[in-house]
Amino acid sequence: MNRIFHRRVGLAGVTVAVFAGLLAVSLFTRRTVPTSLLAAALMVFAALAVERMVHTTYTVTADGRIVTDGGRLSKPKEMDIATITDIRVVRGRWLQSCGVLITTSNGRTTMMQPDDPEAFVCETRKHIRK
Repeated sequence: MNRIFHRRVGLAGVTVAVFAGLLAVSLFTRRTVPTSLLAAALMVFAALAVERMVHTTYTVTADGRIVTDGGRLSKPKEMDIATITDIRVVRGRWLQSCGVLITTSNGRTTMMQPDDPEAFVCETRKHIRK
């Protein structure tokens, strides 16, 4: 059975999205072409940031894979659980949120930020043992 974990929405991500939106609104009031183009680009950036925060999911599948879906505008990424050599919860400081650090057998490291990191690690370790 597949288990789905949603992405943790941290203070830093919300701050970046809000700041980009407010800066875009401020630039729109200047009423010049360059500032309007910059403001439009900032609004797109803020929308993409919110999309990633809200719609990112991590799915631990029954056949031993982790599928990371970054939202409607990104392509899902898959990782085989059998290649994981180390998985641990990493605690953040101040504006950094905590997450799960995964090291694979080919030396790559991946940082994931599930809403419940301990349950994510526990579920992944169940599939490593199989």
